[in-house]
Amino acid sequence: MRASTVWLGLSVGLLAVGLGTVSGDDDTPSPASQSKPVETPKASLLPRAPDFAGYQWVTMLTTEVVKADDSKVTVRVYWAHAVGGKGGRGGRSGLGSGRGHHSPFAVRRPNVKIKWEHHDYTIPYHADGLARTKQLPPRIGSDGKRGFYSAKEQNELSAPIGAPGFQAGKADIVPGTIIEAHIIRDRTIAANKLTDADMRLKYAVILRHDPNPPKDIASPSPSKKN
Repeated sequence: MRASTVWLGLSVGLLAVGLGTVSGDDDTPSPASQSKPVETPKASLLPRAPDFAGYQWVTMLTTEVVKADDSKVTVRVYWAHAVGGKGGRGGRSGLGSGRGHHSPFAVRRPNVKIKWEHHDYTIPYHADGLARTKQLPPRIGSDGKRGFYSAKEQNELSAPIGAPGFQAGKADIVPGTIIEAHIIRDRTIAANKLTDADMRLKYAVILRHDPNPPKDIASPSPSKKN
């Protein structure tokens, strides 16, 4: 009887050891210990590149901002008018004409008497139009000293690919800002039906700020109330 009891205890012990070994060799993690798979960002959450399909290039103007908001920019375009000459020289041309526009900051040495005139155009942004800046502003550290942008930061700030300069906010474009206005238009509009109202801003690239803007830009008169 005692031998039978010893044998039974030994058998139970070996069985327990065997089950423990099998359990220890099982590398399958429990559901609670499994990490969640990394989710791929949805396309709708990724930055979308601007889409200018269906539009074509018109011109680029170096011009001064009269006023601006998130949907449009009013710019001042200059042209030369010959005073005292014969003929109809110097008439104002439209934005899409490709002639007669002058940078207000170009050196002027005309050999005839010239009167510089201007007209203010309001140009809406294209739906994907962007504000950009030709140069990044100085980077100031927490200690107040100037620093440098890393190559990675410069690459990130220059996105999207193909856009000029670096990222800027539309709120950075204020009266007196000198910009490059990249102008495009809907290619489905016939050339003989095209008007200035059909122009759209693809990019408004900040060049600098006029330290001495015209008085009506620096201190615009209050709007009249109806």
